[in-house]
Amino acid sequence: MKRLLKTRGMLLNENDRLRALAAEAEKLSAECRVANKNLREGEEKFRLVTETIQDVFWMITPDLGRMLYISPGYEKIWGRTRESLYREPRSFLDAVHPEDRAYMDEKIQDPNKDVEFRIIRPDGSIRWIRTRAFPILDEQGNLVKITGVATDITELTDKISQLQEAESLSAIGRTVAFVAHEVRNPLQIIQLGAETLQRELQHEARYRETLQEILHGVDVLNDTISQLLDYARPACLDMSPTTIEEIIEGALKNVSRRLDNIDVKTQVETGRERILADKEKCVQVLYNILLNAVEAMPDGGRISIRSRFISQNGARKAEISIADSGIGIREENLARLSEPFFTTKLGGIGLGLSICRKILQAHNGTLNITSKEHQGTTVEIVLPAQSENELPSEHPVA
Repeated sequence: MKRLLKTRGMLLNENDRLRALAAEAEKLSAECRVANKNLREGEEKFRLVTETIQDVFWMITPDLGRMLYISPGYEKIWGRTRESLYREPRSFLDAVHPEDRAYMDEKIQDPNKDVEFRIIRPDGSIRWIRTRAFPILDEQGNLVKITGVATDITELTDKISQLQEAESLSAIGRTVAFVAHEVRNPLQIIQLGAETLQRELQHEARYRETLQEILHGVDVLNDTISQLLDYARPACLDMSPTTIEEIIEGALKNVSRRLDNIDVKTQVETGRERILADKEKCVQVLYNILLNAVEAMPDGGRISIRSRFISQNGARKAEISIADSGIGIREENLARLSEPFFTTKLGGIGLGLSICRKILQAHNGTLNITSKEHQGTTVEIVLPAQSENELPSEHPVA
C-alpha cells in the first residue's frame, strides 16, 4: 500500500513537472512568435527603406564572392540590372572610370573609409559616387559580411566645381579691374599727349604717321581694357520691351563699315513682336558674332540672318541664327570656344564669345556654335520670349 502511495506521489510530482515544462514551452513559443513577427516587420521596414531610397544599399560576403543584397537604386545609378550583380558580384567594378580603377583596387580592401570615384553608365554618361562600407562581425570578432551605402554625388560635385570656378573668376575679375584701372590712367595721358602733338604738328608730315600709329595703339589697348572689364564685371541688365528686328538692325548698323564685300540676307519671321531684353547688350552680342563672321571671310562671302519664335521645353523662345560662308573652325578648336582667352585670331584676346555667353546667360538664354572647316559657321542664339500680355506696358497708366 505504501509503495502504491509512493508511486502515486511520484507520478503526481512528475505530472506537475511536465505541466511546468509545458507552460515554459508555451511561454517560449509565444515569445518566438512575437520575435518572428517583429523580425518580419523589421524585414519589411528594411526592404521598404532600402527599396525606396535613391541610394544604393548593398550587402556582400567578405571575399566579394557573393552578393547577399542589392537595392533597386543600383539600377537607377549604375544603369545595370541587379541580376547581373547577383550573378557576378564584382561586376560593379567594370563600370568604374579607367582613371579610378587603381584607386578603387586599393580602397576596396579597407571597408572603413569613405571612397569617391567615377563610373561610366552604359549610355556613356559619367557619375560621381561616394560609398561607405561597414564590417559586420560575429561574437568571436570574425568578419562575416560587409554592408554599405553608395550615393550619387554628381550634382553636389558639379555645384562645388561651379562654386570654385566662380570664386576663381571673382578673384580674376578683381585683379583685372585693378590692372585695367591702373593701365587706363596713363593710357589716357598718352592719348591726350599724342592728340596734342598731332594738332601742333599737323603740318609736319614726318610725324603724322608716327602719331597715327600711337593713337591706333591707344585705341587697341582701350578696346582690350574694355573687353577685360566687360568680362570681369557682372552682367547688369537694363530690361525693356524690344524686338528681334531692332536688335538685328542695331548690330548690322554697327558693323556696316565692314560689309563692303559681304552679301547679307535677313529673314525675320518674328516681325515687330516684342520681347523683354537689354537691347544694347543684345546688339553687342550680335555685333561680336557678325564681326567674327566678317573676319572669317577676308575675301568676301555671304551672311544669312534668320529669326523665329520656337517652343523649347514647353517655353516660348526667340531664336536667331547667323550663318556665314567663311573658313570655318577646326574640330579641335570648336570644343575650346567657350574657354576664356582662347582665340585663333592674330592679335585677339579671346574674350568676345565669353562676354556674349555671359550676357546671354544673364538673359537665361543660350549660344550654340556649329562649324566645319572650309564650309562656314552657324551661331544660334536662343532668348526667352514673353507673350504680349506678359510684357510691361511702355506707357503705364497712372
